[in-house]
Amino acid sequence: MSSTAGVPLAVDDFHLGEEPLVARAQDVEVDLGANLVRVGSQRLLMPAKELHLLFLLVANAGRVVRREILIERLWASGQRSNKNLDVHIRRLRQRIEPDPQRPRYIRTARGIGYIFDIFDE
Repeated sequence: MSSTAGVPLAVDDFHLGEEPLVARAQDVEVDLGANLVRVGSQRLLMPAKELHLLFLLVANAGRVVRREILIERLWASGQRSNKNLDVHIRRLRQRIEPDPQRPRYIRTARGIGYIFDIFDE
């Protein structure tokens, strides 16, 4: 994968229908079929929108997913807004991050989108 200034190139498009129902990265697993998220040994239930948002990020771990793509995939045309995405990202961070103020998993690529970070332990 190519990168610019240390930021991987953004995902412009992907096909959810071709993706598996389970996505894993680091110690996070998202199972759409079971409507379940695991962070380490902790099992979390979450609303469908947050579950699908996290799935899209984890399925594309290590790559920036553009804001427009996330919004287009997750909201009907009348509900599409940056604010909706920001609120759901904040809620996800509160659920899965050890310290939501200093995200370890979901990082912001300013002006582009979000990346589920693949970090070295």
